[in-house]
Amino acid sequence: MFKIDVKLKGVDEYCKDLKKELKSYRGVRVGYIGKEAYPDGLTVAKNALIQEYGTERIPPRPFMRKAFKEKDQWANLFTKIWNRGIKSAFLNVGNAMTTSIVKSISSNIPPPNSAATIRRKGSSKTLIDTGLLMNSIHLELLKNDRA
Repeated sequence: MFKIDVKLKGVDEYCKDLKKELKSYRGVRVGYIGKEAYPDGLTVAKNALIQEYGTERIPPRPFMRKAFKEKDQWANLFTKIWNRGIKSAFLNVGNAMTTSIVKSISSNIPPPNSAATIRRKGSSKTLIDTGLLMNSIHLELLKNDRA
């Protein structure tokens, strides 16, 4: 006869740490969170809103909604890596979200720029002029206030 002795102390500690980490974070936010502005004073966040929905003079170029279509991929990524650490999983998903937004901005979303805009900026690429819109995307890890 033989005896099997299973010690779960390591598993118990891992679960305890994971529960604590789960209580510490509630998500990640990605977007135009900072205070960056163009030389004329227009904030990048306001410009992003203008570009996304348009105005009476500027056609909408929904780059954020296009990026958001990848939300299932972000969720799948989280489910694959959450057990490596919640903070790390949220940061990885936030980086994937940022990449999706950058990819969307770079995709030359229609409609094309007007001839006047092309002359002014020297490029027909939509949403890209100074690069500030693309370089002002921020990631913020959201901590749980009740942790």
